[in-house]
Amino acid sequence: MNIKRMPVGYLMTNCYLVWDEESGEAMIIDPGAEAGKLLRAIENTGCKLKYVLLTHGHYDHTGAADEISRKTGAPVYIHPADVNTDSADRGAQLFYTPEPDTAIKSLAEGDELSLGGHVIKVLNTTGHSKGSCVFLMGGEMFSGDTLFAGSCGRTDFTGGDSHEMMMSLKRLHDLPGNFNVYPGHEGTSTLENERRSNYFMMGF
Repeated sequence: MNIKRMPVGYLMTNCYLVWDEESGEAMIIDPGAEAGKLLRAIENTGCKLKYVLLTHGHYDHTGAADEISRKTGAPVYIHPADVNTDSADRGAQLFYTPEPDTAIKSLAEGDELSLGGHVIKVLNTTGHSKGSCVFLMGGEMFSGDTLFAGSCGRTDFTGGDSHEMMMSLKRLHDLPGNFNVYPGHEGTSTLENERRSNYFMMGF
């Protein structure tokens, strides 16, 4: 299994390209911008894109999702709570508004997807937004804007909730074993390191 981190857009959102050479399958997580760059990276793997996965619906994580889906045929997976269904609601405008021809599939707590012989488990980790999700795949954790190296996501946007964020962080803290943590912004970490040194996890 191969993982490539590609910061994109002016907020330098981490987009992750994950591919399995044995099966020839790939997925991309949080393609927030720079679709051309990301499409070239997908092509360079020699694998077929199977999923466009969104950890949540904020624009800096979703900006290139429609174009990538349209040009590769891979559907976009997102929790429905983070899809904008009311263009008149200013708060909702922060969230993903898919183009009419984009193939959308819903994510939910407990879902499992496959990539080659690997299983991707979906956790709905509310706090940053109602539809925030963390993806677990073997020893890898794609934590979106729920867990950062040394910090956690903001809770002052529409749909954010500080109490729910702490409950989601406790849930991640209590997972058995260790994980490599691939967050939505800045550098990577490990779950064990976050348990020991992340202020928002140290009290659990």
